[in-house]
Amino acid sequence: MEKKSSDIWNHFSVINNEKAKCSYCSNPISYKGGSTTNLTKHLKRKDYVQYEARKIPRLEMVEQNLDEHEPDEPNEKRPQTSQPQTLSCQPSTTTNINTKKTRPLQTRVDSYIMKPISLNKQKILDEQLAIMIAKEFQPFSLVENEELKKFVHLLNPGYKLPSRKTVSKSLLPQLLNETKERVKNNLNNAQFIAFTTDGWTSINNDSFVAVTVHFIHTTECVLKSFLLGCFNFEKSHSSNNLSVFLKDCFNEWNISEKIKVAVTDNAANITAAIKMNKNWRHIPCLAHTINLIAQAGLEEINHVYKKDKKVVEFF
Repeated sequence: MEKKSSDIWNHFSVINNEKAKCSYCSNPISYKGGSTTNLTKHLKRKDYVQYEARKIPRLEMVEQNLDEHEPDEPNEKRPQTSQPQTLSCQPSTTTNINTKKTRPLQTRVDSYIMKPISLNKQKILDEQLAIMIAKEFQPFSLVENEELKKFVHLLNPGYKLPSRKTVSKSLLPQLLNETKERVKNNLNNAQFIAFTTDGWTSINNDSFVAVTVHFIHTTECVLKSFLLGCFNFEKSHSSNNLSVFLKDCFNEWNISEKIKVAVTDNAANITAAIKMNKNWRHIPCLAHTINLIAQAGLEEINHVYKKDKKVVEFF
């Protein structure tokens, strides 16, 4: 007799090539053509408890294999769940389920060995780390934090955080160059460009000037803005120095011919610097203009303002 591989034959015995006998109710069931559909239907309809029980050993086997492959506790022995007792369709007798024995999978040796990640994966993780440090203003010493190292090791034991020197000398400069290239590609799709600029002095008496450009992308037809830089401006803020500085900045990005409009405050030096270039049209900042109007209006009630200020300071 040919050996039957289906689990259903754990509950039936072969009578001939066309019929099989149920192990629980002894009824002959037809299985013409080798199909076990009738056998399964009979077991499900007449012997429902046995039908459900035949699924349990396979599920237990899966759970056992998952437990054995846990990396934190590879050698821990877990208790085996007992096989459920099943009831027969005969009221006066009980029978045991004859399930197909399966051998548990043995844990592979390489599961205990830490595998290094691929160079491509390492590069992707390093780039994301650099982006996080740049956008969230994190210090370079972040990569030396012991708790962060433990957390990263739990997420991916094959990844090792780069040193702070690698972050500052390699990852961030590379990220800066890639970002510049993306900005240049966007600027190439601009027909006309407007820019805004402003300068200020820090509490350490360091002078800075920021330049931001705004344009409509000709292909995507959307408004885009990019900060070209926040520069440490060591020269005096004269109109001539500011004019040369702006021209050099736009020449570096190859957009000098596309600049048409400048929006700044009403300071005399920056206004004169923009007028030195005849191709630029200056538009005063609306918010700054409103602020100047408000300050001029407060001068008329300055005596009332001082009295109110003294009252507030007293309480």
